[in-house]
Amino acid sequence: MSECPICRNEFDTSRAFYRDGELICMECRQIELEQDVDPTLDLPFGGLDHTKREVIAFVGENHEYYLRKWDNIDARASTAMGWNFSACLFSTCWLGYRKMYPHLLAFFSLYYFLMLCGALFAIPYTGLVLSLTSIVVMGCFGNSMYYRHMKQKLKDHSLKNQGSMDLKDLKAMGGGSTAGLALAIGLNTLVPYIFVTVLRFIISIG
Repeated sequence: MSECPICRNEFDTSRAFYRDGELICMECRQIELEQDVDPTLDLPFGGLDHTKREVIAFVGENHEYYLRKWDNIDARASTAMGWNFSACLFSTCWLGYRKMYPHLLAFFSLYYFLMLCGALFAIPYTGLVLSLTSIVVMGCFGNSMYYRHMKQKLKDHSLKNQGSMDLKDLKAMGGGSTAGLALAIGLNTLVPYIFVTVLRFIISIG
């Protein structure tokens, strides 16, 4: 293992690129290749005070998709960013994977609060309506939510480090997280059980 002189991440030297007398990781080499064909890589991107390179470092996997959705954001409404099928189909798992933990907590809190209200007041089809609503909302606004999340994270990092943007830190802050995905799956398993238990208790004392 060695440390990349550009991003300072450790990498396997068997998967490295030799450049100017030193080894760099393949991720940084890929960014260099992208810069060769994209002269805007180090220019402000998507209505941000941050460069496209920094956005790519934060988003990580599948950044090409989000760059397309967020490009020229000033020319349209911030919510008009297209349909996100991952957010639509895997809502809470997508939130966990993308490390949007406040959004994940808010989703569960609001969803099961409304489910509880529906159960207590005998509102028919509450679960079905909420499920369909969450699918539409996450699909429509997933890209916008992630953009705002990314924007705030970059802003906080910049303020904390007096304007210095370390790509290694950005990669650690963003990207995908299997731990976040596991957390979402765990909540999807645990929260319904707690909900049913609480509901039964309320009914028993009512």
